[in-house]
Amino acid sequence: SFFIAFILNTIGTLIVSGVFGPSAGAVFGPVISAPIVEESAKAVVLFAIFFFRRNEFNGVIDGIVYAAMVGLGFATTENVLYYAREFGSQAAAGTPVNEVVVFIVRGVLSPFAHPLFTAMTGLGLAIAAGSRHTVVKLGAPLLGLGAAILLHAIWNGVGGVGGELALLVVYVLFFVPTFIGIIVMVVVARRRELALVGTHLQHDVGTGLIPASELGVLSSRAGRKQAMQAAKRMGTGAQRARKQFHVASVELALHRHKVSTGAYHGHAPHQDDLAYQEQLRGLQPQFGGAAGQAATQPTPAAEVAAQPAPAATQQAPAATAIAPGWHPDPYGQARLRWWDGSEWSQHTAA
Repeated sequence: SFFIAFILNTIGTLIVSGVFGPSAGAVFGPVISAPIVEESAKAVVLFAIFFFRRNEFNGVIDGIVYAAMVGLGFATTENVLYYAREFGSQAAAGTPVNEVVVFIVRGVLSPFAHPLFTAMTGLGLAIAAGSRHTVVKLGAPLLGLGAAILLHAIWNGVGGVGGELALLVVYVLFFVPTFIGIIVMVVVARRRELALVGTHLQHDVGTGLIPASELGVLSSRAGRKQAMQAAKRMGTGAQRARKQFHVASVELALHRHKVSTGAYHGHAPHQDDLAYQEQLRGLQPQFGGAAGQAATQPTPAAEVAAQPAPAATQQAPAATAIAPGWHPDPYGQARLRWWDGSEWSQHTAA
């Protein structure tokens, strides 16, 4: 995407410079052409995932992660060109090279800037992927791309007019708060995912695929962390299996959520559901999990789909359905561990 954007930017700047003069070309290139062309080029990758692998957009986190990877790749390639051009031009002119300024702007600030711009497009696509409304499906990606172009134009415009110092000030006062806002969105989205795990996997407690104590772990950030620590002590294989188990539980919950809300875009939701169940069942013995031992066959996906859809307002993890008291220790550190109704305590019974 970088090389396509570079070619189009160069052609556009040359045309504008030839028609309106070099001054117009100097403004058009970085402030108008570059934001539109570069963000559109990066968006092509995200739109390709959106159209051909729609179910890979499971929410805000996926949109931001995909956008960050595209943005980082673009920034890395672009920085190589900027370093070479900056050092080459100043060396040819016989002027000293300010390595510190070049490094701060291109090596420290820019790698965060490009993912931040493109994250707007990723957010728009993630919102569209989870919606059933045509207006949202069409409007969210366009608004996201527009926001990415605007942020990019502000970045280039301030840098071109005010120089590196002005860019640093705007970065701290405007872009850093925006970046923090995205982090907050990720945290909120993660909590929502864990809540969906508790809601949509509660049915599997009744079938024996997942014990009630394990459901409490899967729907709690602290529980997942402690479970990973316990698996780490069992070895690399157990730790890897536990991590995959956590990921698969979220994917199954998000899959069922999309099916229940009509946002699923695949062709075989029942087969996908059964595949996730098999994955969860197969991973548990690898880290000493007791889940799935009571159920020898996967729960028919049709039976899962027939369950009443959870209320839209139900946000609390289903872990709260576990009665307070002593339960089998989900971390494998003792025979029993105390569940206080919201989280697993440090109190254990050997």
